[in-house]
Amino acid sequence: MTWIKIDDQFADHPKFVARSDHAIATWVRALAYSSRYLTDGVIPKAAQRLIGSDSAIDELVAAGVLIDRGDDWEIHDYTDHQRTRAEVEADRAAAAERSRAYRNRKRQEAPSRERHGVTDPARHGARHATVTDPESETETDHHPQADTRLSTGSDEELINQALTLLTERRCQGKTMSNPDAYRAKVRATLHADLYATAADLLTRYQPPADVLAAALEGEQHSLARYRITAADRNP
Repeated sequence: MTWIKIDDQFADHPKFVARSDHAIATWVRALAYSSRYLTDGVIPKAAQRLIGSDSAIDELVAAGVLIDRGDDWEIHDYTDHQRTRAEVEADRAAAAERSRAYRNRKRQEAPSRERHGVTDPARHGARHATVTDPESETETDHHPQADTRLSTGSDEELINQALTLLTERRCQGKTMSNPDAYRAKVRATLHADLYATAADLLTRYQPPADVLAAALEGEQHSLARYRITAADRNP
């Protein structure tokens, strides 16, 4: 998952102060498009339906926010303020390498721990999380056999369970002529976009699958609540 950065004073800038709400929304969608697909600020005109109307784009071009390059538009100074493709790919590669190193370290530690009669509950037992209801501020202890969102097994299985939960979220409420094919396509996209991030979060926090899925969806407070309740359980 990538993110865009927007200055909280941008609306006062001369390039935006006279722009319509539609034009500003179009600019934000253009930033999000470029960040998602790592185009370094280039928006193909074939993608206009995802960005905004002719009139909104004309406003942005007239203001110098978008630059018309013929078959594409270029977001002015995009790489001065947003992460580039190279930076994002380097971060993802580093996260994947940290995950590989973590798994290798665990595999190397396992024979020694087993020889000494030590069992790793994170791998051989159920992951057991206390989930806090943010509305009532009460805590409910979920038993892993009663809640299929909580998981056991390897890191690979946990990531797959989290991606399955996300797939179901993305498909919920949608009308599909071929549900299985659509789910498979959504799952493949999530795997390509989020696997490295999921592995990094799992390495650092060791959350159960449902908390991991929520964090991947952008609900970072879920990790904070999980860490607090985990600390309470294991002072």
